[in-house]
Amino acid sequence: MKTNMLLDTWDETGTDIETFKEYVALIDEATRIVPIETNDLTLFAVIGATDTHIRLLTYDEEQTMRRIVPPASQMKISSIMDKGVTEEFLKDIMNSKLLLRHEGAVYFTSSGLARDLGARAQLSGNGLNFPTPERAAFLAHRYSADPCRANFVVRSNLSDGGRLHKVFALPSSTYRYIPQSTILDVMEYLEAEMGTTECNHWHISPTITQLWLEFPDKAKDIARTYALPDDMIPGVLLETSDTCDCAFKVIATWRLRTRNYSRHNSFEKEHKGKFLVEDIMTAVKDHIFTAYTKLPQRLCDLLCMDVPNPVDLIDLIFERTDITGILGKRRTKQLLPLLQAEINPKASYTAYDIALRFMELPGQFESEASVRDDLEVFAAKVPFLDFESLITKAAKPMVLIPA
Repeated sequence: MKTNMLLDTWDETGTDIETFKEYVALIDEATRIVPIETNDLTLFAVIGATDTHIRLLTYDEEQTMRRIVPPASQMKISSIMDKGVTEEFLKDIMNSKLLLRHEGAVYFTSSGLARDLGARAQLSGNGLNFPTPERAAFLAHRYSADPCRANFVVRSNLSDGGRLHKVFALPSSTYRYIPQSTILDVMEYLEAEMGTTECNHWHISPTITQLWLEFPDKAKDIARTYALPDDMIPGVLLETSDTCDCAFKVIATWRLRTRNYSRHNSFEKEHKGKFLVEDIMTAVKDHIFTAYTKLPQRLCDLLCMDVPNPVDLIDLIFERTDITGILGKRRTKQLLPLLQAEINPKASYTAYDIALRFMELPGQFESEASVRDDLEVFAAKVPFLDFESLITKAAKPMVLIPA
């Protein structure tokens, strides 16, 4: 793993599966789990830097329990540059403003560590996101006064000499490491079960690894079986994060036209307890494969439902779902009339047409990852709404109460 891959800002996206495999292998090779006890930690709060040194304040069990002034120290920039630190990595240090020492080894830290730092101290709140000396002092006191066992999730720059070590997560002692290569094991299983498997795209950052796969052979089978007007391509999203930002997930997906995804059945394995790859395979068979018949069958049903008043039906769908919680009131209020304006008063519509328009919504928010992801889950629910009763309600004329 190269030094640039240790940056909090490192982020890669692509479509070539061989490149993806290389990154996964590098991450697994560079990652190790170090068991620790919090009262054995020394926290170094970064309080500034000169052209030659990084200035630090030291907080440990002796200092915090004796309530003495934290001793000042400094680290030569030239000495850590010799270990592979780059200018970008120096900026990373000045953002996280925290170093950790355990059993003589010094570790740099990710800015995203705040959540775990607080959890091990039984603390929460927004203040944990501000890396001040006061935060370090309080954490050191809690770690010493009420110590607990935990784990460092550490990555090192093995490709550049392996002398830089950075803590990306600090989970509890119950944490169970799941190698990222598990994604590749599941991919091989899917290839064996589903025929031709194509990589649509992938994304890797320090906190999450995602792989979108599709099954074009199954898409052809579905097209022949259900004769739907639009191509529906079944697939799967594989997600993992050894930094505990998500469990190991297998999510059934459908792709409509371009990159309008919807997320259906899913299976999650948390980073604790017993873990066997074989259990993942069984769960995929039980929870994921069943999704690939439910949606096309439901869409066939919707094709047979005429919608006499599509404008009012769209309004009812907005009213009966949680779309406002995803988009917020302002954007929901803007989106509703836009969708209604797309309706051609001279055309005939079915429930299928309306459901597919809602399934296309995630593609309109491609640049907003969190909104898009929530809309992909939302899009999977829309075809399974009670369209029969919604159509009936939408067809009823409005009763106006006289003033």
